[in-house]
Amino acid sequence: MSTCLAKRRVRAGSLIAAVCVATLGLAPPAAALHADASAERLQRLDAMLKVTAIRCENTGDDFQADYRTFSRVHRGDLDLAARRVRADYVHLYGVKNGVRALDRLYGVMVNQYGAGHPWLNCAQLRQVTQGLAIAVGRDPLVEAAGQLLPYRQPASAFAAH
Repeated sequence: MSTCLAKRRVRAGSLIAAVCVATLGLAPPAAALHADASAERLQRLDAMLKVTAIRCENTGDDFQADYRTFSRVHRGDLDLAARRVRADYVHLYGVKNGVRALDRLYGVMVNQYGAGHPWLNCAQLRQVTQGLAIAVGRDPLVEAAGQLLPYRQPASAFAAH
């Protein structure tokens, strides 16, 4: 098991430890994270919910209306996260290459969730989306992203300082 689990302070009832184990025991060293890695996590959460909502459309657990509610309620936080991620990529790679890297990131996200979520089915994703739609503020979204998404080191964490 990763030493990250022993070092992380986790709120009671949190599933972060389970997610670290579920993602092959890989966990990020805290120092490696970019100061606002949560922006990319929010963008990934939004993409995952959007893509899986489309995928689950023809099942008994269609949650596109729930996703639209989530998206509308949290539009400000999601837009801010998208602007921050874009600014990070442009800062790291320049305008042209930053936009290309961002396009690749979006393609990876769509392909990753086009086959479904790694461990949640449509009914569970619907429940998650309904809960996130009534969540207040950015923090619950960031926490949910940490629990629901397989970990990926943000590109911005590799910036030379």
